[in-house]
Amino acid sequence: MKFIRRVLRALFSRKMLGRLLFIGACLVTLAALLICEENWRGKRDWDAYVREHEARGERLDIQALIPPPVPDDQNLAMTPLLAHIYPFNNGEYSGQLAQRLKVPEVNGKTMPPMVGDLHLGRHFKLEEWEAYFGGDATDWLKKIEPEMDEITAASQRPYARFPLEYEKGCMMPLPGANILRGFAIDFAFRAEVELHDGRTDAALADARTIFRLAESEKDEPLLLSQLVRVIIWQYGLQVVWEGLESHRWTDAQLAALQEDLARANFLKGLALAFRGERASFNQTMKIAMADRKIFVAMITGNNDKTWETRALNLLGLVPSGVLYQNMLEVNRFDDKYCFTAVDAEARRVYPDILRQADQELADVEHGLPFFGHVIPNWYKWNKVLEAIVVPVLNGVSSKVAFEQVTTDQAVVACALERYRLANGRFPDSLEKLTPAYLKAVQPDVVNGEPPHYRLNGDGTYLLYSDGWDGKDHGGKVVLTPESTPKNPRMDIMKSDWVWSPKPQ
Repeated sequence: MKFIRRVLRALFSRKMLGRLLFIGACLVTLAALLICEENWRGKRDWDAYVREHEARGERLDIQALIPPPVPDDQNLAMTPLLAHIYPFNNGEYSGQLAQRLKVPEVNGKTMPPMVGDLHLGRHFKLEEWEAYFGGDATDWLKKIEPEMDEITAASQRPYARFPLEYEKGCMMPLPGANILRGFAIDFAFRAEVELHDGRTDAALADARTIFRLAESEKDEPLLLSQLVRVIIWQYGLQVVWEGLESHRWTDAQLAALQEDLARANFLKGLALAFRGERASFNQTMKIAMADRKIFVAMITGNNDKTWETRALNLLGLVPSGVLYQNMLEVNRFDDKYCFTAVDAEARRVYPDILRQADQELADVEHGLPFFGHVIPNWYKWNKVLEAIVVPVLNGVSSKVAFEQVTTDQAVVACALERYRLANGRFPDSLEKLTPAYLKAVQPDVVNGEPPHYRLNGDGTYLLYSDGWDGKDHGGKVVLTPESTPKNPRMDIMKSDWVWSPKPQ
């Protein structure tokens, strides 16, 4: 005990306290110098990166990608029904409109029937809808006919420019996307009924409206907008497929559909979205550096009520140099993978590059769970945001590529049907479609090869591409493990991409 008392007296003597204070001051000074150096180095590296890209004519800010304004009378987004969505405050108007467009719940039934699934060979069945509603399945559509008529007319306008708040970066709301998807479902349902009743001109008009609604998203440099575009487009393709399967379309109608379908370039939209996502991230980081609460919200999901989030306010003390280095790593990641994996002009996407990207993300995320997030190991401090904000590129890109291939197949299918109408049978090869019914057969966007085609013994045909894995499985469609008999789902990663498969 005497020894311990002597040690304590020595430690807390004036002389020793002075030494400890001096050492502490030195450490604080050293830490301050290191932070200043890190801030200077991070800003220097980021500015050099920006200058390098600008010298090549490539800007990294979102302002460079915002579509130019157009006159209101030429703008689909400025029809009164859609114009009132913006400015987006509490979302009351858009929420009410979305609810009005939604298929109503009947007698406690919350899941209406599907409008079909061409990828699984499943048709629209009017009798299921009549059973769901207990009568006329189209009564609910009559209540929103004025809205559908307004959108049909507005879709003829040559442009669509939604007044999005690009200056908010990744925190920008997109209420219009959900509204357009709601309209697409309504138009698809009505078109299916019209096909069932033999009113093919009306069905064609509704299908083309769906395609125009989808294309209204094509100039928006945002990944969500391009994915919504794909979803909307699928509803239009379902109508086209139903008409082909029932041999309802005329030659003139098929030619019109071919023209619409051939214009779609989803890979161009994907490439634009990749650049837009990078620019939106850069914009968000500029905001976050000015207000560190926004940076904390990016990490935590903006849940201010939890003690974990309040504790994480310490992240606001992260030196700006660390944030610049994280920005740099995210942008370099995009350079390495996003902008080399998609070649919009050549109409090609390269899955191997995207798989490498996802593997790098998985390697970066190898660390410890931290309040619902996986934080990279300490030596990967400059890649923390890469692990959090970069999407799963392989999954996103496969969906877009799948839609492009399906659309290219739909063009061929329309040409095949036109050939059948003229000759009484389908051709024994796709070469016989050109040039009378088709300018050219587009190669597969994944492997660059022509699609597979062969006649079946019953006079039908099989048309498919190898799919995301690049392997020919003979036109096999694989279901996901989560599939059920009532809700089957195609695994686009493992399946061949088949037009008009046998029902699953």
